[in-house]
Amino acid sequence: MDPSRQPPVTRRLIVIVLASLAFAMVAATIPAPGPTWDEPTSLVASEFCVNWLFSPGLSREAIYTAWGPNHEHPPLAKIWIGLVRHAVQFIVPGFPNLVASRLATAMLFAVLVALIYTEGSRLGPAAGISAALFALFMPRLFAHAHFAALDLPMALAWFAAAYAFARGIRNTRWAVAAGVLFGAALLTKINAVFIPLPLILWAVLAHRKKAILPAALLLGIGAVVFFAGWPWLWHDTAARLREYLFKTTLNRSVIAVYYLGKIYSERYAPWHYPFVLTLFTVPLGILVCLVLGLKQVFKWETEPGDDRPCGITPLFAAINFVAILLVSALRWAPKYDGVRLFLPLFPFVALLAGAGFQRLWERCGRRRSRPVVACVFVALQALGIFLYHPYETSYYNLLCGGLPGAQKLGLETTYWGDVYADPVFEYVNNLPEGSRVAFFPAESTFQDIYEWDGYLSDKITHVNFKEDEFDYAVLMAREGLLLRNERAARLFREGEPLLEVKRLGATLCVIKRAE
Repeated sequence: MDPSRQPPVTRRLIVIVLASLAFAMVAATIPAPGPTWDEPTSLVASEFCVNWLFSPGLSREAIYTAWGPNHEHPPLAKIWIGLVRHAVQFIVPGFPNLVASRLATAMLFAVLVALIYTEGSRLGPAAGISAALFALFMPRLFAHAHFAALDLPMALAWFAAAYAFARGIRNTRWAVAAGVLFGAALLTKINAVFIPLPLILWAVLAHRKKAILPAALLLGIGAVVFFAGWPWLWHDTAARLREYLFKTTLNRSVIAVYYLGKIYSERYAPWHYPFVLTLFTVPLGILVCLVLGLKQVFKWETEPGDDRPCGITPLFAAINFVAILLVSALRWAPKYDGVRLFLPLFPFVALLAGAGFQRLWERCGRRRSRPVVACVFVALQALGIFLYHPYETSYYNLLCGGLPGAQKLGLETTYWGDVYADPVFEYVNNLPEGSRVAFFPAESTFQDIYEWDGYLSDKITHVNFKEDEFDYAVLMAREGLLLRNERAARLFREGEPLLEVKRLGATLCVIKRAE
């Protein structure tokens, strides 16, 4: 497990290669998924944030104007999205808004893959490389690396805070960095409030009294960074903080989800939702390595050598893994949109799976076939990306029979609007001039992004499915919403589609003529 097995120059080179590969894979495929549910809101809010940064004002009115839009969510990821979009469009004038914004997330994904390799390599060279590639090859994580939204940034923020906190046990500068990164996580999404639970629990279990200072710095600096970094809280602080905490948690509206053949619209899905979704959305080979990695949890902690450099050990990763699942399983925790709301789980899955892969590598001894078999095994984990792209949000693994098997089990086919992609818009834009087209289920904010970036031709009239008459309907297989509308469900089931988007024989999206 000694990281000195690899020379520092080699490790740095591998970091660069893996991060570049991650960015290149996402950047090359960024335009393919259609606009997703939250992206229009993120783009609008990011523009207000960036405009304020370029011309800041501290008055109540200036703060309200700039930071009021989408103040339900903290601003850091939106600021980053806006800055990258402005930078890209400064270099390439006229570059599409959505694609430019998505490049911000692709950059963060490259950083995440690099961090996973850095931590995994402490367990062995094979662990580091495989863990990074497992993160890159998990279809659901890869999907969210494409979207200008808060979920992938939150996954990075959680993992980065854990990364720094583990080093901060014996290094005060890293402990300060952990506090800053925890503050950055708080500025990204509400579920960051749970980060201290696994971090401090591990520190107390593994390091006893040495945990006191890092824990204090984590909480103290994190709180300061959070308040200093969100101008929305600078006026009416108590009222706005109370509104943010309660509206985003206890008073949050329930979004319908289809789970195990039942629609949950009045209350959240059962506690086992995150467990089942994790089990069925991580590629099978990675799941096997994850189990082997969990068996290594206590080995590192019990080995002699207290002078080892601190880092995310298997035990630390396992505690975060379990904590994220348990928090997501709470009765009042939102449960919809597949794995999106507990996406920070997956970097720890990759790291633990890397530890399990290292165990397999060592058991193979020095057989000549070992490198070939290892490469084939790791590469096979990417099969889901090739089979489902660009609709990786619909990926399910072999354990449930892929997407067709998941549909038979009553799991949601898709959920975030990415199936409204090029094939759909190409067909719609070639419909007769003046055609009225309704997208369902879709929020009105979709219309903004469709118009901004020219997804829909001016010849087509975009109308509301529930309120307006239409000539054609574009229907997405988000069963939690689709099946609750009798007309939409009937249109989806009956008649020949004008266009049908499918993966592995399962229908993701159809275009139908109005009845």
